Amino acid sequence: MLSDAELDACAELADELAHRAIRRIVADRPAPDQISTQTNAADWVTETDFAVERLVREALDERFPGNRSVGEEYGTTGPEDAPATW
Repeated sequence: MLSDAELDACAELADELAHRAIRRIVADRPAPDQISTQTNAADWVTETDFAVERLVREALDERFPGNRSVGEEYGTTGPEDAPATW
């Protein structure tokens, strides 16, 4: 279980990452020919999607090594018994 200080640090990082992700998404809006699909025609994915998830995962791994991450583009990483799952 995370302490109050650890939860505060998680919330602070989540807020920071949300702002960084928004800046990345706005700066790199893809052209229609840069959009591909994953599992079906309605499941669009762009390099920006991958880049934002990498940005988030790298920041989490740096700040909270040993935590578990679950993402749409790269799936689940980290131990099942991690202190926190993002």
